[in-house]
Amino acid sequence: MNPDTLAEAILAVVTPIAADLRPDETPDIGIGDVVLERPRNRDHGDWASNVAMRLAKRLGTNPRELAQRIADEIASAEGVASAEVAGPGFINFRLDAAAAGVLAKTIVDAGDAYGTNDSQQGVSVNVEFVSANPTGPLHIGHTRWAALGDSLVRLLRAAGELLDAEGVAAEALAEPATHGSPLSERELEVARLTAQGLSNARIAERLVISRRTVETHQDHNRAKLHLASRFEVIAWAMAQEHLRPT
Repeated sequence: MNPDTLAEAILAVVTPIAADLRPDETPDIGIGDVVLERPRNRDHGDWASNVAMRLAKRLGTNPRELAQRIADEIASAEGVASAEVAGPGFINFRLDAAAAGVLAKTIVDAGDAYGTNDSQQGVSVNVEFVSANPTGPLHIGHTRWAALGDSLVRLLRAAGELLDAEGVAAEALAEPATHGSPLSERELEVARLTAQGLSNARIAERLVISRRTVETHQDHNRAKLHLASRFEVIAWAMAQEHLRPT
């Protein structure tokens, strides 16, 4: 049992309780009302929820009494070992050890696909991160934002978003470009201007060429340098700037 399935099980218990408490109306209760968090003290259980405290006023009841009613009902759900009320209305959940084993098997069977979904399918965004100054030294902040930006890109892609990720791989900048430059002067200029953070429209204006020509040069750069993405080309171009004789 994972947090999503536990939340669904709690919602399945809460819905009829809400209908019983408010027989003359249909309370607007959804999965968003069921928030699960890890307890600070793991002795209190595997998961904790304040769902009873969130819904008590809406349902016209005491939060601790509502929590106890939810706990009594959910305790018999498959995968739940126990549910205990704490404080003013928190519910601490303990899961069966077998439920954790089922989750581990699910993760192994799914492989790289585990955790992916299509909730953002069709959404297109542009993520820019790092933006290191090509004329200055790198520092720990660039490394931190490179890791954070790359992680954000991976999460969005896992949710089905179409991304144009732009950034600079900090570790690539520290490696010398030993293979020389197979690019033409114009292609190299496009790579340098891109590394400086100029948009394709600005590059086209600066070089007096069309935006489509800029995009063509960028495609050629990736192919000639045998690099997979735009930000790898940016890292390569910035390395050339640092290695240029003074």
